[in-house]
Amino acid sequence: MPIARQETSILISLFGCVLVTGCLTDSYAIRRDELARIAALPPENRGTHVRVTQQTSFSDSYAEPEPQLPPADGPNGVVIITGPSQIHQHHDPVHSGVGIAPAVARRQPARLSRGGGSSPGGARPGGATIGGGSSSAGKGSDAEVAATIAVAALVVGTGAFSIAAMTEGPRFDGWAGIPSEQLIMLKPRGMAPYWVPLGDLTVEDAAHAEHAEVRPNNAQLLERAPLDRVGVSTSLELGASALRSTNAGNYAGLMARYSLGGFPLQWLGLLGNAGFSAGSDNGALFEGRLGLELRVQPLRLGRVHLGGYGDLGHSWLMHDISGGTARGQGAYYGAGGLLEIDLTTRLGLLLRGGAAWLPRYDSVARSSDDQRPLVEFSIGLGVY
Repeated sequence: MPIARQETSILISLFGCVLVTGCLTDSYAIRRDELARIAALPPENRGTHVRVTQQTSFSDSYAEPEPQLPPADGPNGVVIITGPSQIHQHHDPVHSGVGIAPAVARRQPARLSRGGGSSPGGARPGGATIGGGSSSAGKGSDAEVAATIAVAALVVGTGAFSIAAMTEGPRFDGWAGIPSEQLIMLKPRGMAPYWVPLGDLTVEDAAHAEHAEVRPNNAQLLERAPLDRVGVSTSLELGASALRSTNAGNYAGLMARYSLGGFPLQWLGLLGNAGFSAGSDNGALFEGRLGLELRVQPLRLGRVHLGGYGDLGHSWLMHDISGGTARGQGAYYGAGGLLEIDLTTRLGLLLRGGAAWLPRYDSVARSSDDQRPLVEFSIGLGVY
């Protein structure tokens, strides 16, 4: 059937596009709590294991200052410095604009080199809604039209998903080794950002900074952090599903599922999902869903995470038959197992296998097939 061949080629193309590399920069953010931790360490031990998060092109970027040599004719070797008086008044009341303290003398104001968003994070995508009719039969090939519209909606949803996958997926989130002389840029609340060597970072600097930015010119990225699900999450899955027909028996078709929600805990997530399945049995078959999903993934074996899921929502059925389209709708529920392999700290390969219980067609007499669960399998990517 033409619609099945079209769906196959389109879905394969969509799944491939989420693997494209995103717009990441060579700048890394250090969170406020990490600044406080390393500021309390001896200067020589601060940069051995620093937690950093790679930034995107949507973040503000500041030009790193050129090295500045002390003037050769300085009186008695004393370096006279000038700079934003608010920085010196805030951190060193004794040296208000002029001073000789080495830590203060090496601070330099940061200049914005290009604009962008004010936070290191990227935008999170939204979801799509799939609807259906309620009459028992209608004229025309409504199931094939519904499947075509669903594929078009999937194209739009995949574009939004790709933004998250291309930025959050490959983004480095882990630990780096940073030399003590490496400049980091502090962003104090209500004050102009400024650069300071990591070894000169003070407890006061860390206490007043929202976060810091570093370009590890001489640093080394050590290792990524394990998969971290806590926070907003989205996933896109493609696979195969059994489809209910007006005839006896069930038929297999393509399926797609898009989810958006969050994980309050590392092992527990609640997501809304929209999905559809499409196939053929002497006429187009279509099933659309809109519901909620609970994911429980408590087991971990290295990079492999095991768990299960439960679904509950509303489903719409359509089957193009001779003389019109048979329809049905009602509540559905499903359950099954999950296997996830962490690819990076923010990206996981998700495999699902389970079954769903769907409503029956309105125009077809009830049969034993109405109580039969429909098996489904899918593979996709989860972005956290």
